[in-house]
Amino acid sequence: MTHTAPRPTTESRLNNAGQAGETAVGMANDSGGDGERGRSRIAVQADAPGSESSDRSAALAQRLEVPLLEVVTQERDYDFVLQYTACGLEVRAIHAPEMGVLLVDINRKRWRITRRDPLAKAVGRRARRVVDATAGFGGDTLLFLRMRFQVVAIERSPVVAAVLRDVLSRAGYPDLETYERDSCDALWSLHPRPDVVYLDPMYPRKRLGSALPGKELQFLRALVGNDDDSQRLFTAAVRTALQRVVVKRPLQAPPLVANPTLSFAGKLARYDAYLLNRCDRQ
Repeated sequence: MTHTAPRPTTESRLNNAGQAGETAVGMANDSGGDGERGRSRIAVQADAPGSESSDRSAALAQRLEVPLLEVVTQERDYDFVLQYTACGLEVRAIHAPEMGVLLVDINRKRWRITRRDPLAKAVGRRARRVVDATAGFGGDTLLFLRMRFQVVAIERSPVVAAVLRDVLSRAGYPDLETYERDSCDALWSLHPRPDVVYLDPMYPRKRLGSALPGKELQFLRALVGNDDDSQRLFTAAVRTALQRVVVKRPLQAPPLVANPTLSFAGKLARYDAYLLNRCDRQ
């Protein structure tokens, strides 16, 4: 169901709200790159010499600047091992058997979507170009593509970005415009500017004793950590988007920034839209 929340009257109000959060957060460190590998030990499992994916594995290890393992017994020295299989790029949690193996399914029913979906309503009818600034493993990126938006995907974690590229390739979008950079920096360089910037910051941790989040979220949290700079990212999104910023939130969670213009609730999540132009209010 759609409801209208109290509306910010100007773009400057949104900027001020984001800047206040940015001041509290301070200069956040990037979660990708060397910082990420400082928390999690990453390696790539080599394929049999001459196999179809052996060159891809070697290239991935070189790009991530991580070891290429020749034998499976070496896995015990690492937290996560990536390996190309006939089905796609897998990520194995070596010392967390409860997490097991991640292989993103590109044929899930939840990726069947129409413009009547709450996410589509939050993005708006006038939007054409959408930036998924927290692309992760590509779930929402694929939703936007299947709604026929022009999509740009940004993911700052090198490991997660590798899985994202594999997902997009298997789904039939190998040439999608994708950036492996911190979104706060990447947004400034986009041309043309997007109509909508979409943010899905890491959900707050659930209370002790509650059910564990889905496997993809478990892997994301283990690989990337918390999004401690989400307010800074919101500020960058407001300054970049032409029409609106959309933020995905848990149903019962407070807004990332107070007073979204519109909110659209689905079964599992809520989409808060911050409109930047009065004539865009739909």
